[in-house]
Amino acid sequence: MSGHAWIKNYDHGVPRTLEPYPDSTILDVFTRTAKQKPNHTCVIFKGNRVSYGDMDGMSNAVASALVEIGLGKADTVAILLPNSPEAVISQIAAWKAGAIPVPLNPLYTEGELESGISQCGATVAIVYSALYPVIKAFQARHPRLKKVIPVEIKGFTYSKLDKQQSSRDIRLEEGDAWFSEMLQRHAGDIPKVDGPTASDIAIILQSGGTTGTPRGIMLTHRANYG
Repeated sequence: MSGHAWIKNYDHGVPRTLEPYPDSTILDVFTRTAKQKPNHTCVIFKGNRVSYGDMDGMSNAVASALVEIGLGKADTVAILLPNSPEAVISQIAAWKAGAIPVPLNPLYTEGELESGISQCGATVAIVYSALYPVIKAFQARHPRLKKVIPVEIKGFTYSKLDKQQSSRDIRLEEGDAWFSEMLQRHAGDIPKVDGPTASDIAIILQSGGTTGTPRGIMLTHRANYG
């Protein structure tokens, strides 16, 4: 570290490194904040605020549902949602279930979505409701994908997505469940599984790099926290 050229430009008193970094995960940071400041705002969406306490409770509920359907350590959860509270809940819930969240752009084409789900070997897909029939159209080609969970985001107007099928017309196939139903059914539940460690993969992000073809980039909790 001391040999890096930019060090000489640091102001007096600025440390050369923040080491030793705490052996913590992103989930540890969230859980600690939810415990210490449950009423503080965690997410603002369309003028509505979601507190850390409420986010903690809702992510516990979804995580409990994911554990109930058999999600285990290092399984992957594809998240096909726009920026929304449900996207944050899903990501935290995946960590609480011991799994790895894999956010995918909901504006991807069907082929791009299928490629992303195939690459990460998703066991569960949490999707914007209009995309439910899109995912079901290719699910049979991906036997690891056991469950598709549609999310209805109230009042959301995302032009390209809204051209898809209305959630009122969707009939879930056997084995699937609405996100809202999982929240209600498992309200108050706490997942009884070991959470991630700092060296575990925290998230898999899609990046096209210089090739234009998205590939999964794995980042650990320690890398994200540090």
